[in-house]
Amino acid sequence: MEIDPKPDSENAALVLVKQGAEARVFESVFAGKRSIVKERFSKKYRHPTLDSKLTLKRLNAKEARCMTKARRLGVLTPVLYAVDPVIHTLTFEYVEGPSVKDVFLGIGSTGVFQERLTDIATQIGDAIGKLHDGGLVHGDLTTSNMLIRNGTNKLVLIDFGLSFTSTLPEDKAVDLYVLERALISMHSSCGDVMDLILAAYKKSSKQWSSTLNKLAQGTACDKGAASEQWLDEPPFEKSVKDFDLMQWKKVVNDLGRVEKLKPEIVKRGSSWFSFNLAPLEYMCLGLELFTS
Repeated sequence: MEIDPKPDSENAALVLVKQGAEARVFESVFAGKRSIVKERFSKKYRHPTLDSKLTLKRLNAKEARCMTKARRLGVLTPVLYAVDPVIHTLTFEYVEGPSVKDVFLGIGSTGVFQERLTDIATQIGDAIGKLHDGGLVHGDLTTSNMLIRNGTNKLVLIDFGLSFTSTLPEDKAVDLYVLERALISMHSSCGDVMDLILAAYKKSSKQWSSTLNKLAQGTACDKGAASEQWLDEPPFEKSVKDFDLMQWKKVVNDLGRVEKLKPEIVKRGSSWFSFNLAPLEYMCLGLELFTS
């Protein structure tokens, strides 16, 4: 069952805001309050039972848990109003304010100066440090997924759809690497903003050293140094039957393509898959299991 975006007596205020590869986002009203409704929809190429049981229901529950955990860790997120397991929706508070992306793109043209840039960067680093020390990885740290609330100028993190729990410095480093790539590609005019973020991260996180060491290794790889071992070898027992190096490299590439996930997310450890090779579709569905 999916949301009907056409106005009717029950959801007359439902307005489509964004259509993504995995979900639709609507603006609506919940209990008289302006709200956001996120609907995960079915993938037609998947078996319906697996699509519903493994992907839709569990991913919604996981996103809700991760967002709730982030708030407990002291990171501002939209208030979660409701979870509907039947039509696969999450309903959140509507946060009034621009995205960090829009603020940073306004550097120079709209009078955004160094003081505000430094304040936002400090809030970003502080929030990520709290998440990581609490064992939570956001998974999609881009400036589009950060809002500045009107009135308070406080940072609010959104879209925990790719979030998962982890204490591994490699996973935390990937979180920071994704943000670094986003800043380089979208906000080159912001200068040393990543340095400001990392300075705040070091103050916020007690475990910053191991994470930033891994980030430095990843940056070196990006500049042409030797790749990390996980890209070259399967991260599980060598005795797995019917599995070889070429098949592993194909899994890395195909998972990134089919599920539109960044290749770094494939790096998780020995409990990923249980197979003598399962079909790729079932491997992709299995991604959700080890990140919940």
